[in-house]
Amino acid sequence: MVVEERNSEVQGGLCMVRVLFNDGKERSFINNLDDQNCCYYAGVRLS
Repeated sequence: MVVEERNSEVQGGLCMVRVLFNDGKERSFINNLDDQNCCYYAGVRLS
């Protein structure tokens, strides 16, 4: 379940999503390739 979503108004700017998983843990993903929590490195892809 998505807990929080933040988007930048600047095109290509920061976007962050916090997701609550079935295991009870919350994980955050962002689109910044310089951050270890980047969606790309976590394997999150749009389908």
